[in-house]
Amino acid sequence: MLARDSNWNNLKKLSLSDNMLGPEGGEALEENTTWKELETLILDSNRLGQQEALFIAINSTWNNLKRLSLIDNELTDEGGVAIGISTAWKRLEELSLQRNRMKEKSALAIANNSIWTHLKIFNLSSNPIGDEGGVAIGSNISWEKLEELYLEDNLGTKVLLL
Repeated sequence: MLARDSNWNNLKKLSLSDNMLGPEGGEALEENTTWKELETLILDSNRLGQQEALFIAINSTWNNLKRLSLIDNELTDEGGVAIGISTAWKRLEELSLQRNRMKEKSALAIANNSIWTHLKIFNLSSNPIGDEGGVAIGSNISWEKLEELYLEDNLGTKVLLL
């Protein structure tokens, strides 16, 4: 498997979209220790769920990660919470989580992440985060560098306008 066997120590960008990685692929990503320079990881449309999100979130090798895209997967609250409580990505600038199944619990965990102080772009569109999730995202005080926030097609985003 690519994540386990590669020795590309200088790899900076990796896109594995539309590959249906599943649990084995998620576990292999978690075990990867060679991509220390990785800045961009795109895993869109892979049917990744809560276990795979946990594997990705606990990988401590990717300290230079600036962009993470998990668009159009099957992330539920458990996966969203795993992403939200991750402390590994201190340089994260862009997080794309649209078109998953994350609800209020995910939004609360993500909103409470104080590690992502470099976050500039955040997209949580098309997730039913509810009123409480919308308020939590709107109340985050750690994302001082945030330039773009996308919350289209979510339940409760009207609360942000109040």
